[in-house]
Amino acid sequence: MKIAVLGTGMVGKTIAHKLASLGHDVALGTRDPAATLAKTEPGAFGDPPVAAWLESAPGVSVATFADAARDA
Repeated sequence: MKIAVLGTGMVGKTIAHKLASLGHDVALGTRDPAATLAKTEPGAFGDPPVAAWLESAPGVSVATFADAARDA
């Protein structure tokens, strides 16, 4: 199943990771995918930046909010 998770924070990444581990194709929605992937600093709670986190989350991609929702 294709699922959109809107938001790239700690909660969004946690939900996306679990859904992907269950075999779903997950897109994380964000305003600006390029800017989101360019960030190198950890999140407010110490979670890894999205680009680094994606390496441990096969089946998860990053898209604009509109694209993620449309494709889900």
